[in-house]
Amino acid sequence: MSLSILVLSLACSDPDTDTAAGADELMLQDLEAALEGYESWDHAPEWPGVEASATSHDAFTEVFFNEVSFATYEAQAGGEMPVGAVIAKQSWKDAEATEEANFTAMMKVEGTGWFWASWDPSGEPVLTGQPALCTGCHAGGQDGVMVVSW
Repeated sequence: MSLSILVLSLACSDPDTDTAAGADELMLQDLEAALEGYESWDHAPEWPGVEASATSHDAFTEVFFNEVSFATYEAQAGGEMPVGAVIAKQSWKDAEATEEANFTAMMKVEGTGWFWASWDPSGEPVLTGQPALCTGCHAGGQDGVMVVSW
């Protein structure tokens, strides 16, 4: 890359956008680390396994709660999910869970509320942060959680 192109690209960069993109990348890494072993997490009794879904998460979904989110759900004390709560949703094209669709997760973080991410079946992130698709739908749930209440 020539020096003039480098200077021009740096001059045209948007520090606010660059900072937001960098923050989203770090949060995505944190969420991916938090999702380690999610297959062994708890299911809420209302959603015990692969269930039909009438949401944007495809025809069938399976919902997993980490220890923090499941403990909050079990306590049935109301309020908000605490920081560190993670809820993951594996989507499927079929009831037998043989044809994967997107995988989506949300993590409660300090100061900003929920951080969402969705990956396509190949594992590539397709949405991260607080996309309108996520926040718009989840605005109707208790503390942004649509699948259960507590």
